[in-house]
Amino acid sequence: MDKKHLKQFEFLSEKGKGKVLKSLEMEYMKESTLHRLKTNKAIQQFFSRYAGYSVEPFITSFVQLKEYWLSNGDEAKKRNEDFAVYFHKEARRALKEILRKKLLMKVCEWSAGLVELEGVEISADFHYWNEDVMNCPFLELITPQEIDLYKQHFSSHNFAQHDWICPPYTYYFVKRDGGTNADSTSEPEFSMFYDTYMGTSSYWLLPDIRCVKERYYRKIFDDDRMKKYHQDVAEGKIILPKQDHRPYFKYYENKELEKFIERFESAELLNKYREYTFDNKRNDEQISVEEERLNSAAELAPYYMKKLGVHLPVEAADDYRVALKQTWDNYKQQQILKTIDTLYEDYLFRKQSGIGFERDEEQIKDLQERFIEYQRMEIREGRRLLGEPPDLNIF
Repeated sequence: MDKKHLKQFEFLSEKGKGKVLKSLEMEYMKESTLHRLKTNKAIQQFFSRYAGYSVEPFITSFVQLKEYWLSNGDEAKKRNEDFAVYFHKEARRALKEILRKKLLMKVCEWSAGLVELEGVEISADFHYWNEDVMNCPFLELITPQEIDLYKQHFSSHNFAQHDWICPPYTYYFVKRDGGTNADSTSEPEFSMFYDTYMGTSSYWLLPDIRCVKERYYRKIFDDDRMKKYHQDVAEGKIILPKQDHRPYFKYYENKELEKFIERFESAELLNKYREYTFDNKRNDEQISVEEERLNSAAELAPYYMKKLGVHLPVEAADDYRVALKQTWDNYKQQQILKTIDTLYEDYLFRKQSGIGFERDEEQIKDLQERFIEYQRMEIREGRRLLGEPPDLNIF
């Protein structure tokens, strides 16, 4: 730092200096990690077993993930020790799942040209509101009937958590009209459950007009882009890499990633990574992992009761593991159902009072810049290539 920056640093409070130093340490960690991944002989030897095109994206993503684990590992550990937070998280998931079903029905109406919606210019804008669905301005309020419906679904034996595919792609691939793209396996169970009991299956039969028109312009752009690419390859402007027959490095699989961290990173990072992955697994999976280390009822019962934070009568079963697991599952379900009611009251109060909900600003910003704006560009360029005005006035 020059004299000016040193003077500015000295002017800061101890808290301010701490933030600057923490930021400096993090930037140093990122650049030194990147350098080590690209130059360390042992790591390079490890990478040599895998196809090169799978190693490069791993290096980029690993640096970003390492920053996240170091920043959030301790917080994840705190959450793992607090089941009230877990119940809150699952209850909030319930409200979001109801709202995303309502959003999906709006996608169907919008693409059919039946409605104009605030904040929606092209279909990609639904991805924005899917991410910030609690603050979506054009969705009707969740009703008590919808809350009861979700609780009925949640309490059923067939309940399985399902991460939603962001609209509008859900609409593209799972519309149940007998078309070639029909694939109900991609649709969240609650969506089908909702249609059955609310009589909303007709939304899938609405014509997919606007989304199809967007795809037309985007395909024109993509075809032109690929034509230029193949021409550059033919003229030698782009040199294609030789085919790599080595196996793909499946770094997105937790076991492979954990092996890499255990071998080439510090014990501190390994612990923070494990806390992070533990925090993101289903709770019954968390318990199963712990059960592997416990081999008697005397060890298991205190473990479960500690997790619950209360003493409960254990359900009757021939196998003590099954009995303890059932006790936990029943308690978990009861607490989540109670928390859904509490969060629903808070949801109604916030909506009526005009108080917004927290959202991940960085994630939304990244979605806007990397995905939504790119699709806007594709549509504009597609129109330009057809000799039309390069704007978004396509409807």
